[in-house]
Amino acid sequence: MERESLSFINSDFITKAQRKKIDSLKSDESIIEKFISVKSNYLITVFSQQQNEIQLFILEIKNWLFPYPKWIYETLVGKRIENSRELNFIQITDREQLENARNAYVNEVIIKDRCPACNNVVSARDKVCADCGLTLNII
Repeated sequence: MERESLSFINSDFITKAQRKKIDSLKSDESIIEKFISVKSNYLITVFSQQQNEIQLFILEIKNWLFPYPKWIYETLVGKRIENSRELNFIQITDREQLENARNAYVNEVIIKDRCPACNNVVSARDKVCADCGLTLNII
């Protein structure tokens, strides 16, 4: 995140019901793959200092269950499994999904006296964080 000048703001667990509504998370896994792995998804909210906007990513964590030798599973799913845990970052780029997610995010976060991106002190009069440039809606 530092290399891309992104400041972490928030993370939220994505439920199964929410997952079904996000096109980026529609699964192309086989039944066997679903049976021998467990997936968790998180919505990661960051602020891009270069683009001066909020960006959203989905972090997908897949844990493979290996009670038997790994080669058996690789044969069943038809692909090589490098690690017992896989991490994938998926950037939300669909305009409608991004706008919906941004609106949902704005409705959930309450800023009291600190910027959620850089932890700089802000006042109720501030519209923009003086340190990182994040647009603020202070309640």
